[in-house]
Amino acid sequence: MKITFLIDSLRRGGKERRLIELLKYLSEKDCASLQLILLQDVVEYLELKEISNLKVTVIKRKGAKI
Repeated sequence: MKITFLIDSLRRGGKERRLIELLKYLSEKDCASLQLILLQDVVEYLELKEISNLKVTVIKRKGAKI
């Protein structure tokens, strides 16, 4: 099974911390291939490097002009 998560960035915050905890849990259970897509190249959680079977991709958003 493959699971993909999409989040703006991994700055320090509540939802970001919960996502890291969920990724760690799923990685320990080894039940899925994990992918994390970031919309900004900002990662303030060093423990992200410790999570096995996780692929991280950064897609930089372009600002929309109205």
